[in-house]
Amino acid sequence: MNSSEKIFMLVVEEMSFTKAAKKTFLTQQCISEHIKKLEREYGVSFFERRPKLVLTPAGKSMYQAMLQIQNMKNSLELNLKEIARGAMGEIKIGSNASRARVIMPILFKKYHEKYPRVTISVFSDDTSVMTEMLINGKLDIVIGVDVASNPLFKITPLADDPVYVIVSNNLLKQSFGEKYTEYKKIFPYGVNLSLFEKIPFVHNYPTSTINSLIDRHINRYNINLQTVFSISDYGTQLQLCASHQVAAFIPALICRTVLKFNDRAGEDDHIKIFPIKNLNESLRIDCITLKNSYMPQYIQDFIYSIESEIKSETEWLKQNI
Repeated sequence: MNSSEKIFMLVVEEMSFTKAAKKTFLTQQCISEHIKKLEREYGVSFFERRPKLVLTPAGKSMYQAMLQIQNMKNSLELNLKEIARGAMGEIKIGSNASRARVIMPILFKKYHEKYPRVTISVFSDDTSVMTEMLINGKLDIVIGVDVASNPLFKITPLADDPVYVIVSNNLLKQSFGEKYTEYKKIFPYGVNLSLFEKIPFVHNYPTSTINSLIDRHINRYNINLQTVFSISDYGTQLQLCASHQVAAFIPALICRTVLKFNDRAGEDDHIKIFPIKNLNESLRIDCITLKNSYMPQYIQDFIYSIESEIKSETEWLKQNI
């Protein structure tokens, strides 16, 4: 990537000639000349300058191409380093924090024994933020949910992740009174959420994938649920359920955490895990990498380990929930 192309990338990232000039210690006129040189070279305009600086379609295409070139160069460097030093490096992973707490401890021991010189860094945020970081070369892998197709991505589906409703035994007794014994027998075969309209719920943030899935379901059946708390952390949701104040929705992969909680709790404090009647959708756990990026063997093996462990975990949960 030549100096004009590097300056183009910086202007796009800052979306300001002035800020780019300050970062490079060049004059704004010098920055403008570099951009004009590129535009003359390709015979197109990369920016609309008024009323504010925005990329033209040609500019967007150029930026995507430069990102791919940058990622390919980074991949080449990784490849050469791997050849020179052996299996040594870092894997930067994007994953939901709650899923990471379930998956990473399970696979880390075996993987670390095989690759003791590989370090693993996990970053947690919304899937949309993490996939943008992947495109920009800041992550190697994203473990996401129902990721939208993108020509830059290689998406490997890992497992289906059904959604369950969780509620404490104590809250069930409070809510259903005399009918508690009857409902306790039928709920393991599927909960009709219309019976839960008077029970307060803790939900994920509105942008979460699980919320969208539940919203589609309750709208289809004209069910009105009470949301009294929102937080996209399943560990906190479990603790709130344990206070006997709310119910929650969690994906199957998080259910082992609930089962571990129940092992330590008394019967009334148990958190029940119930399937949802007529909910035919489930989440899809995806592993996302960049199509044109070189994957060192230690990253390929890590992806295989994730795929294997998630499949093993989902099979175990089917038998134990």
